[in-house]
Amino acid sequence: MEQGIITGVLAVSLAFLNPATATHIQPASQERAEMRDYRVQEGDSLTSIAEALYGSTDFWTTIWNDNASIKSQNLIEKGDILKIRNNKPTVAEELNEGLLKKVAVKSVAKAVASPTPMQTTATPVQTVPITSSDSPKSLTDTQITYLGQCEAGMIANRNTGNGYYGAFQFSYATWKSMGTAYERADLAPIEVQIDAVQRLLQRSSIFTQFPGCARKMQASGIL
Repeated sequence: MEQGIITGVLAVSLAFLNPATATHIQPASQERAEMRDYRVQEGDSLTSIAEALYGSTDFWTTIWNDNASIKSQNLIEKGDILKIRNNKPTVAEELNEGLLKKVAVKSVAKAVASPTPMQTTATPVQTVPITSSDSPKSLTDTQITYLGQCEAGMIANRNTGNGYYGAFQFSYATWKSMGTAYERADLAPIEVQIDAVQRLLQRSSIFTQFPGCARKMQASGIL
């Protein structure tokens, strides 16, 4: 009897020592310990939070991946609780398939509900040569949203004093050339800014006007 008990104890011990037979058990709290809560403040966006906590606006996609319950990258409100990684990620993630579908479905629904009217302008504009054969002449709602998030968190009144304004960070000279009724982009409604982007691409290249974000969009398969 005593010998049988000893044999059983040895067998259990060997099982834990042998990785081929042992079951690796992760502590139940390990996954939770990797994340912490962040309470959204007034004026926050996914890009501004990514820049403040991860050191780069590029990580807004990582934050959304970790908080997939967010309905839209533009819909976070003061007081919302987000899950933030304790350890800064080394590489910004692409949006997971589910979130990309969410953005696409929203864009289709918006287009059906309110089709974009044809835009006309009487203001002559200076033609800028296209520098890339891959440059689109217009952007989809999904592409516009990604571009705005990348440039300035899609915050229409963004003015940080760096000489660029609005959700798409127009320079003063470029914005004035668009012939809107607004002195600067950050003073214009988001709809006017979006229209200005679309008209700007008719005479220029997204790779010239928004080079950093255009390359990110291309790398992510958005463009």
